[in-house]
Amino acid sequence: MNQRDNSTLQKLAYIFSFMAIIVVGMIVSQRLLYNNHTLGGINFESSRQNIEERARSVLRFLEIDVPDWDIVVSFRQKPALLRQAQQELGFAGANQALREHLPGFYWNVRVIPRLSFFELEDDLRRNHPDLDSEADQARVADLVAGIGMHFNSRGELIRYENSRLFAEDISEIDETDVEAFARKFLENFTPHPDLGADTVSLQLKKVNNGPNEAPGDTSSAGSSRFTLDWKIDTPRITGETMVSFVLDGARLKHFSTRHDVPAKYDNEVVSQFQKFLHPLLMILIAVFTMVFAVRRWGAGEVEFKHGIVLGIIIFITFMLNLATEIEGLGGAERYFGIFIAALFFGGAMVFVWAVGESIGREVWREKFISFDLLTNGYWLHSRIGYAIINGIGFGVVALALWLIGMKCVTALFPETGFVIKGGNAPLGFISSDSPTATFLVYVIFSITFVIPIYYLLMLSVMRRWIRSMPLLIGIWGFLIAYLYKQNVEPVTSALLVELPFVILLGWVFSKYDLMTAVIAASTHLVAEGIVVMNAFGHPNFEFTLYTLISMLALAFIYGGVTLFAQDRITDFQRIAPSYTRNISERERLTRELEIARDVQMSFLPAASPDFVRLDIASRCVPALEVGGDYYDFIPLGDRRLGISVGDVSGKGTQAAFYMTLTKGFLRALADDSMPPTRVMSKINSLFYDNAKRGVFISMIYSVFDMRQGKASFARAGHNPILVFRHESRQVETIYPRGLALGMAKAKEFDGVIQEAITQFQSGDIFILYTDGLTEAMNRRREEFGEERLNQSVEKYAFGSADDILHGLLADVQAFTGRAPQHDDMTLVVVKIADEAALPG
Repeated sequence: MNQRDNSTLQKLAYIFSFMAIIVVGMIVSQRLLYNNHTLGGINFESSRQNIEERARSVLRFLEIDVPDWDIVVSFRQKPALLRQAQQELGFAGANQALREHLPGFYWNVRVIPRLSFFELEDDLRRNHPDLDSEADQARVADLVAGIGMHFNSRGELIRYENSRLFAEDISEIDETDVEAFARKFLENFTPHPDLGADTVSLQLKKVNNGPNEAPGDTSSAGSSRFTLDWKIDTPRITGETMVSFVLDGARLKHFSTRHDVPAKYDNEVVSQFQKFLHPLLMILIAVFTMVFAVRRWGAGEVEFKHGIVLGIIIFITFMLNLATEIEGLGGAERYFGIFIAALFFGGAMVFVWAVGESIGREVWREKFISFDLLTNGYWLHSRIGYAIINGIGFGVVALALWLIGMKCVTALFPETGFVIKGGNAPLGFISSDSPTATFLVYVIFSITFVIPIYYLLMLSVMRRWIRSMPLLIGIWGFLIAYLYKQNVEPVTSALLVELPFVILLGWVFSKYDLMTAVIAASTHLVAEGIVVMNAFGHPNFEFTLYTLISMLALAFIYGGVTLFAQDRITDFQRIAPSYTRNISERERLTRELEIARDVQMSFLPAASPDFVRLDIASRCVPALEVGGDYYDFIPLGDRRLGISVGDVSGKGTQAAFYMTLTKGFLRALADDSMPPTRVMSKINSLFYDNAKRGVFISMIYSVFDMRQGKASFARAGHNPILVFRHESRQVETIYPRGLALGMAKAKEFDGVIQEAITQFQSGDIFILYTDGLTEAMNRRREEFGEERLNQSVEKYAFGSADDILHGLLADVQAFTGRAPQHDDMTLVVVKIADEAALPG
């Protein structure tokens, strides 16, 4: 069998193994859904069309004719009731009770006018001129609210609210007929066809409304209001159910079958810190991405092409999702608000993707190969095939893992709750005219939100600082599981359920690539939709169910086909965006500068010398990665030490090169018999002959003679030498004449250079420095200056040389604050020790 046959067999084995994983994962998920997913508690005996017809039947029964009004139907949940059922009955018991009788899920129906708010206000003023402005506004609000109804999942009415009653709408009813009307209504539309045997109390109240009702009171002047209340026990969970009627005359104003859920179940079980941290993180991400995008745009290291495509997708799907969230008037004011919100969100995601892609291509560019292949038209490539098959397989495994985690956690922690979060959008497909399109819009919106922010941007940014992959995925997974408001509560239970699931998807991104992560996250949502709709078993969702299954199957087949296609490209850098070359060039230069800095720093003394009677401390702080400052220590024998400090004109790589050249000259020319002026003269001749014109070096070369107790200095255009005299407690300046190296030929240079000799005593301090110290500037562009330097020397003079050096640098840093460093800073402190330090 040849190598090609082996490769074919391996690919077939790979495909069939992932097929087995997908089938097993879907079977496990389907078996776990009923008792471990809150949507397993829905029992569909009615569809959206049935509910709309039931609403019309209620209106016909009540003799309400609104032919020019719209009936808007959506599917909702009652979070408090879900929490109570789950905690009191356990997850399996709660889902069973929800399927049987508890209205934890319900159909929300609104009968609303087609006019806009302002059109309603004008119409109201024309037809009711007697209303004052305050009452007018209240009546418009009532008309906007329209007629509201709630039906349980079996199509039984559990709430009715009519806010649009005017006096002319109301006819009177005899008190003896009120209870008969209520019972007939109960029998025709509600879950309580006969409350006779179950009635705990029955009250009949008549309220005569006077003509001076308060503005905004929706009762009608002069009419009779009747209220009827039944109180019945709620099976299986604590609390009672109230069945209430309110009639204004013969018109039904309100009906409800209401379970009073204990207050402890009302609020979402999320800490205040968690509620605060997530919005703060989103704000920080928005600010960071915009600032970062502008900076990288200037450097040619970011591209918005893919981000704009994503922004358009986000804009469209966000608008469609908001349309399912907001139910109300169909006027322009509603859609303008949706448009602005979607535009802002889509625009923000352009920056998020652009910055995330730029950083991602910098820290792990191999994650984008499949993405680049797809966007450049190489659709038949084995990398795409592996990404699709891996993504589908891991997405199904992620769903099964999540449900297994939910089963384990609910068994260990009975307080665990599962309430669908994210508004109406996750449930929007249930009440949609096009459930397939609505569900896919929700999936696309979720993926285009989660992937750019949590995977591409956050993982890439964290990767810049965390090199260990297990540590990176662990920290990131904990952060996402804690911050991202999924459906599980409280936080402890959510972490136990979400963390393995999130870490799996994060590992997929880190192990494979971006495309695999996108497909895995998408498959997770699609697979969840498949098992949920299969559990519903309702004809309304059959087309959506088969569409989702077909999509996964076709994607898997396409992935399998691409595995056997001949790869037409192997040079993936050729199809990467052009700006990545700028990133690569910057990274190359950065690495070269890091190498140059390491080399340069290796040329400087590794430590200050341990020399008799001399306490020495030294430091060089380059302004850039590499610099032109220089210092060195040269033992000259017979208890003599040469010390040099230099500063090359300019900064950066060129300055560092000339600094290195000067070091070599000094090391070659300095000896124990040559005075400092002679050494400087020879260095100048060599430097003048080898450096281009315009480049020069200021330098001090000093020799400390410990036997004679004196120091001699030659200064080539450099800063003066500061000497703190221990006896007088004063700072002196030694300022011998001299030109900078490379500014003049030998004859002119030798005619100017001067040697200075000074005696020293114990406790005297010599300060050798470059102008980067005295010319350091704060944000007001004030220089630190020689006067402040002298004061700092006097302040720290009685410490060790190391204490003096750290004190001087600290004072400079305190003075400059956050202002950028403009020049290299070099400082050498030499303190004369006591005579007792001499041996013998």
